[in-house]
Amino acid sequence: MRIPGFAPPKPKTESAPKPAASTGGTQANTVKPRATQPSPAANNGISTFTAAPARAKVELNAPSAAGSTTPAVADPVQEAATRVREAGTRGPAAAMDALRVEAEKLGDPAQVDALLQACRVEVESAADTLADRVQHNKDDSGSNRATRDIVEDMAAIADLAGEAGTRQIADTVAQKMAGRLGDNEGDLNQFDDAFRELADKGQGSKLALAVAERMINGTDLINAGNSILDAGTQAIGKVTGEYKTAQAGYAQHEARLAQDLTGFGPGMTEEEKRKYTEEFWKLPEHADAKARMEAAENKLAHAMEAGGPQLEQLARQGDPDAAKMLMEGYEALSTSIHHADDALAFVADVNKAENADLLGAIDKSTDGDIQSRMGENIVAVATPRAQGEAIAQAEMGDPQGLEAFSGLIEAIGAGSNMKDLATEVRGLGETLRQLRENPGQARFDTLVQDWQDKSKLGKAMAIAGVAAGIYTAATDPSEVERIKAGLGAVKGGLEITAGVLGTFGTAAKVAGVAELAGKFVPYLGLTIDAIQMGQDIHALMNDPNAGEAIAAFGTGVSLLGDLAGCVPILGTLPDGALGIAGELIHTLGGFISGIIEGNEAQEKLDQERAALLQKAGVPPETRELLTGMDPRLITQTQLGQLGMDREDFLSTLQGMRDATGDAGEGYLTAMSAAAAFGLKGDEAKAFIDTLRAEFARNPQGMRDFENAVGWLDYYSDGVAHDNGGSERGSLTDQLQTVQYAFARDFPNLATQYGTSNTTVEDINVGYYAAA
Repeated sequence: MRIPGFAPPKPKTESAPKPAASTGGTQANTVKPRATQPSPAANNGISTFTAAPARAKVELNAPSAAGSTTPAVADPVQEAATRVREAGTRGPAAAMDALRVEAEKLGDPAQVDALLQACRVEVESAADTLADRVQHNKDDSGSNRATRDIVEDMAAIADLAGEAGTRQIADTVAQKMAGRLGDNEGDLNQFDDAFRELADKGQGSKLALAVAERMINGTDLINAGNSILDAGTQAIGKVTGEYKTAQAGYAQHEARLAQDLTGFGPGMTEEEKRKYTEEFWKLPEHADAKARMEAAENKLAHAMEAGGPQLEQLARQGDPDAAKMLMEGYEALSTSIHHADDALAFVADVNKAENADLLGAIDKSTDGDIQSRMGENIVAVATPRAQGEAIAQAEMGDPQGLEAFSGLIEAIGAGSNMKDLATEVRGLGETLRQLRENPGQARFDTLVQDWQDKSKLGKAMAIAGVAAGIYTAATDPSEVERIKAGLGAVKGGLEITAGVLGTFGTAAKVAGVAELAGKFVPYLGLTIDAIQMGQDIHALMNDPNAGEAIAAFGTGVSLLGDLAGCVPILGTLPDGALGIAGELIHTLGGFISGIIEGNEAQEKLDQERAALLQKAGVPPETRELLTGMDPRLITQTQLGQLGMDREDFLSTLQGMRDATGDAGEGYLTAMSAAAAFGLKGDEAKAFIDTLRAEFARNPQGMRDFENAVGWLDYYSDGVAHDNGGSERGSLTDQLQTVQYAFARDFPNLATQYGTSNTTVEDINVGYYAAA
């Protein structure tokens, strides 16, 4: 027994409603006092209710002539109820099957509630059948599946119903069970089994939790209620797991697309890249992964909305599984770009003074400091997604999303149960208020002060403030200059850049329009300090997990998640729109190449890529060049890290393909030299072509230099993919060796390009990561 017997608690004071979510998302609400439904007869199975009389037809207009009337408008609920009653003549199971079908047709929860009220006799009869089968140990067998069929249909009906309808079913079932079970409540025969079978499929949580709560609090069936509660929390756990699995699978497809665009993109026009992306998601394998993820996130959001009140009530009463499911469910939803606002609403709710008992119950039943877990695992993760969704809605003509997002942030900051969390969040709320009332006075530099000392939550709040400033600058011409001045004081590095890119990438994904991100990205350059950015990117190479899953940004951004998902969006933008932020995208592109290499059969992958390039409108000769050079896309990706324009990229790729022997080797060595010295764009192209000519005149010099730069490649790879720290000193030493060899054998080029002044921070990380 997990919840001890006790008198039902007094109803808590109803709290003010949460800020409205930005979409039709879900909200977690605490249990509020409800009107008790009439209790059916306890033991004799005869209902105390009588069927409601058929509603009289109403004449909407007076007769226009003698004997002529206007036909009455049909009532869909009463018509549905009539069909349910007709089906009920074949038995309770048939009635519930018909009621489910009619509820699906109605669709609207208010109408489903009305249907349940109209069919209360049939609901009672079905509940009494369940209780009778429990009392007398009647098992389902063969075609007689009365227990399972009724439970499954009732669960489906509850999923379609509103709060009143669900409460009606749960009350009726609990009362019928109480009248039949007596002291034998520990044996539910197949009733709880039916709920567990639904839980195994991630279904039935709404009704299971409602029935469990009514059994425990309404009828004192403590053991029975706990058994059904187990099934309800199991169902929530199943749905949460399904979402995490689907999300991880979808991220792999996003990373595949990011790899394609990183390898092919520099040789494609912007229109071709957009078309490639569009066609990629039309392919069944990728479309199915996306559909599974979206279905799973919606299913979880619905389960948390439907079961949240009961989970909260039962958590208050000491059930640890209910408390854990609340945390785990909303932690998972915080990663959804469509339902992250639900997670923020949950935090706002539990931070209200009247919900201190709920927060305490969750804290007692979960690991870690509750403020840190709420702040870092929910608020920090949910904020950029909810903000991105709100920006997308505003760009599509609905400003209420931004208002709701601000309302959620303000509500969290106004709470008193988690004071440290509220203090960190209030800073963002103040920035959002300033941007609404007096944008030119917003101080973005104060948001990012003492950056290295900030918590994960503090960094997320600062990034959201910077993103809000960029959005305002891009959409309010009257304030753009003053806001630009404020943004210029930020001087941010990798974490800020990655976080802001993630927010606007999310907005573009929600809106389904890549150009939306391009509207804001140019302003991001105002906030970036080039030196800090370079240092951060190279520090990233020291992360032992950098080559597998870059999750060290401190803001919930991870390579196989948020930012990689944004690379396909941002990768369709003109390179000029990215500015210095493109450094990060190129670097990530290099890492992506190594992460998913070999995940698919190469032949199948080649065929799919060729077909997508054709559908994107890429000319045959360009298609052959892009796919024929290196089927793993490593060479194309490395070349792309050098930042050449489309024409130079394609001409260099063509030259590499046409070259043979030492000439072909010379291309790769010259590219490695350009990466070692941090050369990019036109400068990299000119350097490579000039150095190749020098190699042709001095083959021995090429081989000597090739050996030196090869060691540099080795140490760079060690920094990027191994433990990094122990290799950094060696990388510095090797760079000096490369500089010496280059200046010795090619002094004119060394002077022209200033290669002796190169430092480790200049090395092109993305180039070596791609290898």
